[in-house]
Amino acid sequence: MKKSISIFMLALFLFSCGNRSNNYQVANENMQLKEDGIYNDSNLLMLFNEPILNKNLSSETYRFIYLRTFHNPIIVRLEKDDKGKVKIYWKITDGAGGYDFGKMFVNETKILSIKKWKEFEKLVYKKKFWTMSSLDNEMPPEDGSTWLIEGKKQGKYHIVKRWGGGKIEVLGKKLLELTDIKFDDENSIY
Repeated sequence: MKKSISIFMLALFLFSCGNRSNNYQVANENMQLKEDGIYNDSNLLMLFNEPILNKNLSSETYRFIYLRTFHNPIIVRLEKDDKGKVKIYWKITDGAGGYDFGKMFVNETKILSIKKWKEFEKLVYKKKFWTMSSLDNEMPPEDGSTWLIEGKKQGKYHIVKRWGGGKIEVLGKKLLELTDIKFDDENSIY
């Protein structure tokens, strides 16, 4: 039952994001996301103590939400502030992406060079992230992984969700590579 509720809430959140690529998400007093009048549950962002990417943040940001059915949920956020300082944050919970997300047990940060930022941005543009449709119309199988990447830059916000990585897999893997996360084996990334 918990798996169904978690997947339903995430699916509702992702569906409501649609293709509104130029709109911002803002928090209302109930800590829910609001986008074009649509309210969504933001429990995942609250669990990870993650900011909502909105116009009040001065940083340029990319965030990867990685939910594998039987493995720990992971969030990676890459930011460049208005002074050009680049940081990467990664957080992991002790639950499973297709069930109960659990509690956060990893919360790490490190400073990166501007060169790393530029390399990632080059990849973002090569993959045409900013013009990808937010959702694809495929029906996900029972098990696997949800890959969600958000971007906020120069007054624009965009979100792309794919099952099993799809066209954003290389972006997600690059963000994971920039962290100090160690995977047991390559089969852990799916």
